[in-house]
Amino acid sequence: MTVAILIPAAGFGTRMRGADKLLQIVDGVPLLRRQAARARAAAPLVLVTLPSLDGP
Repeated sequence: MTVAILIPAAGFGTRMRGADKLLQIVDGVPLLRRQAARARAAAPLVLVTLPSLDGP
């Protein structure tokens, strides 16, 4: 059995007052990179949903 982790990162961060939540620095690295690295350490398959380039 393969275990997968899904990181739902497709929101537009409207509560962040215009800042990109995925790029916020946490522990010295962007949030999305930090969470993806943690997920990769736990499972062989990691999927990330991202917002459309076209906007909402």
